[in-house]
Amino acid sequence: MSADIWHQIYVTESRDPAESPSDPAFPTAPLHQLDESVGGLCVRCGSDSPLRLQVGELVAYELGEPRDPGNWRIGAIRWLVHNSDRDVEIGIKRLARNAQPIATRAVKGVGLNSGFFRALLIPRADRFFGGL
Repeated sequence: MSADIWHQIYVTESRDPAESPSDPAFPTAPLHQLDESVGGLCVRCGSDSPLRLQVGELVAYELGEPRDPGNWRIGAIRWLVHNSDRDVEIGIKRLARNAQPIATRAVKGVGLNSGFFRALLIPRADRFFGGL
């Protein structure tokens, strides 16, 4: 299987849908949801988790039934707290209910005529985060 995350997320060839991509560059781990608000959520990550997170990083997280593409959300890590159990509590700000994969490239200035870069197009946030 390709190490390219796009090939792991989007089925580009025939494969078993139950197959779970594993790439150390893009680790996944189950998290325990502690609470949720309109603007985000708080989750707990065990000390044995493969995740190495930093404040400001973008994350994709799944809510609800596993493997349903409609349950994925895009967020940003706002804060991290290490507690006495060596677990980590993570504050995630909701950014979007969905995002579209796109290709971008410079049309003028630095990078003109460069190759395409992969990016995520995130819809404009509703003023009151309604429906996120």
